[in-house]
Amino acid sequence: MKQYAALLPSGIWPPALTAFTPGGVLDMPGNRALFEWYAAVHVDGLFVSCLTGELNCLSSREVVELNRLAVETSAGRYPVVGGVMAAVATPEAIAEEVLRLAETGVAAVVVLVSQLASPDEDDDRLLANTRRLLDRTGDVPLGLYECPKPYHRLLKESTLAELAATGRFLFFKDTCCDIRRIRERIRLVRGTPLRLFNANAATLLDSFRAGVNGYCGVGANYYPKLFQLLWHHCESSGAEELGHFIAANDHLADLGNAYPVSAKFMAQLHGLPVSLCCRITDRTIDDADRLSLRKLDSDAGLLIRNFSAVPSMETA
Repeated sequence: MKQYAALLPSGIWPPALTAFTPGGVLDMPGNRALFEWYAAVHVDGLFVSCLTGELNCLSSREVVELNRLAVETSAGRYPVVGGVMAAVATPEAIAEEVLRLAETGVAAVVVLVSQLASPDEDDDRLLANTRRLLDRTGDVPLGLYECPKPYHRLLKESTLAELAATGRFLFFKDTCCDIRRIRERIRLVRGTPLRLFNANAATLLDSFRAGVNGYCGVGANYYPKLFQLLWHHCESSGAEELGHFIAANDHLADLGNAYPVSAKFMAQLHGLPVSLCCRITDRTIDDADRLSLRKLDSDAGLLIRNFSAVPSMETA
């Protein structure tokens, strides 16, 4: 098993938003502002060109441009991993996308589990396809993402263990939403370079306590500080209140399939110069939605201030 010297840091890894102009063109100044904001709120890492970032609506050229900008803007303040989606889901086509994106300097190139095998193929075929991918990508560090698109495929625990044991995979975005499976996955990848990041708010506190490597979910685009407090103080007496707030308000991230429009509105509340334009959905948000999001932002801010004010809860 190949061991990489620079393992990915644990903690809070937002799935990065992608900014577009009101006309739907990639907005590079807006994306630079987003990447600067992620640095300003001290994220531990950033997952660019994921489903939140509308990967399935980006061209290969745009994926490369976005990740290159993220790496340049981060300037070493946080590591960047970037997702790829091949137009034709073959190991050879995925490998081409991997090699192209690796040239940007990302810490790992993340492939979609759902592109490694079709819905009617078993995990033996997935493993065989992955071996072909590994053979064609040299020593490029990789990641895995249980992305809901093009279909939602969850890895069997034995399959995840086998992939982790190759030493090629550094990042895994877990979307099983099952704390029992998460605990088993943590156990199986222990001792490998693979870092497991939970995307599910409902199981988050329990997963932090179980030893997961962090959070990579939509909530980190709403109030990253709240997740950082939960991460650093998951064993404290106040963690239950934080975890309950996060889980209870997770539904607001969707707002009738309006995500990531809703997250871009929250970005505007944070002072970021980004439009609400999305390619992935035509859904917009109405005045009631905006009122709900403003209240969510206010409530989260109050909770953060109250939690941070307790001397034993202060972060370093």
